Amino acid sequence: VNVEDRSLHSSWRTSLPPVRDSGGSPWMTNGTTTPIVGEKITYLGVWEVGIVKFPGAEKEGSEDLKNLEIIDKEDGLPSNRIAGLARVGNKLYVSLGCESEESGFGIYDLGKKQWKTISSSRSKDRSCPLNNERPYEIVSLTPTSDGKKLFFICKQTFYQLTPKDLSGLWKMDIESGKVEHIWRFGSGSFHNIVPGEGRWWIRGWESLMSFDPRAETGEVIASETPWYKYIKPGTVGRNLPSTAGVSVSHD
Repeated sequence: VNVEDRSLHSSWRTSLPPVRDSGGSPWMTNGTTTPIVGEKITYLGVWEVGIVKFPGAEKEGSEDLKNLEIIDKEDGLPSNRIAGLARVGNKLYVSLGCESEESGFGIYDLGKKQWKTISSSRSKDRSCPLNNERPYEIVSLTPTSDGKKLFFICKQTFYQLTPKDLSGLWKMDIESGKVEHIWRFGSGSFHNIVPGEGRWWIRGWESLMSFDPRAETGEVIASETPWYKYIKPGTVGRNLPSTAGVSVSHD
């Protein structure tokens, strides 16, 4: 959609292989990721299908497309259960699985067509803090405009919370590959990062937080349930102050 004149720029439709659900995430089953729109190619992660390649922004029109290229297990992905997707340069950052099964994320090199695992809930390698843990779901992978950092939200269902508790906001340094837990908060409190100019917004079902990706600071703007109380001071990195939350109600 052209946001300036509100006109339709393009509309693409296609038929995908049938999905056979086997008890995955209720939020992602048969679902899609946020599309990654490039000039020539748009990448869309589809749960239990893979990464579908649609035309990019330079092509206009409306068409039913057939035989679209799909990046899947045959191309080196460890799973077709795509939960999140982001692009930095010629690499796709892909999260896989959910809170009820093996999960993790990694990098797919579009040029070399090779996969590199960053984390896996089943891996015994302790070099990444997301390895060898109870299953989780990584969503809303969001790179900074300079391509130096990748932020994402990790969710664990409440009955799966460990003493370590992986839920919250995470960061990956693109150059070094270091993965770091920035803030810990309740698994259901925030689930979507919305990048903006300067400051970003992190939305929840009934919550809103502003976030500065450069300084890695933020505050809870509003929450019907005061989720900021679940942010545990002194446990992980740069935690939000407990005074940042504002409880609101719908009367």
